Amino acid sequence: MDIGKIFEDAKKDPELLANIDINELLNAIESEKTDYLENKTLKSISDEVYTAISQLDCSPEVVQSYCQKLVGYRLVNELYELHKGKSVKIIKIYDDKNPETKPEPRLQYYGKVCSLRFLNHGTNIVCMSFPIRYSQYKFDHYLTFQQLSEEEQLILMAYEKIEESEKN
Repeated sequence: MDIGKIFEDAKKDPELLANIDINELLNAIESEKTDYLENKTLKSISDEVYTAISQLDCSPEVVQSYCQKLVGYRLVNELYELHKGKSVKIIKIYDDKNPETKPEPRLQYYGKVCSLRFLNHGTNIVCMSFPIRYSQYKFDHYLTFQQLSEEEQLILMAYEKIEESEKN
């Protein structure tokens, strides 16, 4: 089963998802754990991203801009949901309650996740960006958004189709 072709065809014609067996699709993508996607849709993923960004202290224009830049990304709330080899974008979370000293939250591309480091002061995510440069950030101090693979997006589209068919 060529997942890339199915994904491209499904983006062009969403009705094709009605002919795809979700169980067969999930079996074809066994190389990746997908339990974190269970009963989620592309819309629910987008809503999670919007909710997380709108809770930051930034203007509605910035919220809209960041949401557009994060299409195809999902919010990572737990370490076990973070996958090695996939790109992440991050936004620093500021605890300072004084708005005069708090800078505007900034969305930044951080690279592909290479490893996790468990240290005394917290968990660090080690990423590699191009050209080969390694850097790390503290997971608890940032909102982390990880890029969805084609397979993950296809699964979300299939769950969305199932949800629609159950409503009718």
